Amino acid sequence: MKWHLLSLTGLARLGPPEGAAFVFLMEDKRPGFLRSYSRAVAEYLARCLTGDADLRLQKDSYGRPFLTGSRLNVSISHSGRCLMIAIATAEVGVDIEYIRNSATWPDLYRWINCPEDCWSTPTEQEFLACWTAKESILKMLPGGFDYGVQRVSVPTSASGAWHPVWVDERRFYLRLLPCWKSMIASIALTDLEVVLPFLLTSPLPEVQNA
Repeated sequence: MKWHLLSLTGLARLGPPEGAAFVFLMEDKRPGFLRSYSRAVAEYLARCLTGDADLRLQKDSYGRPFLTGSRLNVSISHSGRCLMIAIATAEVGVDIEYIRNSATWPDLYRWINCPEDCWSTPTEQEFLACWTAKESILKMLPGGFDYGVQRVSVPTSASGAWHPVWVDERRFYLRLLPCWKSMIASIALTDLEVVLPFLLTSPLPEVQNA
């Protein structure tokens, strides 16, 4: 799996995901800029894919985003200069992260895991794989992080294969997305679907004109 370059023209030709999960990655040199417009970006992408100009992104009582009047599901993650949005037919969660503090992540790794779930000598990449895996699943659970990050057990594996993960008798399918520079990302789905990752090569109108 790798990131496929995608222009706005190519975006309009994709059509809605049918039994698939589209993952869109955007980067801007201004930290936090895309984060400010993540809702507008998600709406724009959904409208382009479906042809429905009336689609709106809202949040449920737990703060989870959803598209009104659509069977599609959406998940949003932002970190540093990057914004990642997944749109899928299955329930979906995505997360992308980088190391913010090289001195503190080992303690954080031990805190978010039970001892039996830990690598003995984890690398930064393995920590990020673990963190993004947990967060992508928590985004689909009522309450999110209030559910308890330690209660979600993920495989001690940094491979790109699918891993089934059970949380309260619900099964999720988890895998790593392609690396982007020094960033690690994961996706979780309630059903196995083809994952198509796209790197958008041109700014979206709602962001460009903001």
